[in-house]
Formats: sequence, structure tokens, C-alpha cells
Amino acid sequence: MFGAAMILADPILQGLALSLLFGLFLSSLLTVLVIPAICRVFRN
Repeated sequence: MFGAAMILADPILQGLALSLLFGLFLSSLLTVLVIPAICRVFRN
């Protein structure tokens, strides 16, 4: 994510950097929080 944050200043690659950062952030959030919570709900 830090590497994609570096190219935010470049106006040509700014759209790519934003979509990459949003995708990485969302997938990290799902992996760390949502999927374990769903597993815990269905386990019991």
C-alpha cells in the first residue's frame, strides 16, 4: 500500500493508485475482520 501511495502525486497514474489502494484496503479489511467474524458465527 505504501508503494501505491507514492504514485498518488502523479496526475497520470492517480486513478490507478486510488483504485489499487482502495482494493488493497478493502481486501485487507475483509481478511482481517469480516471473514473471521463470519466463521465464528457459523461455528457455534
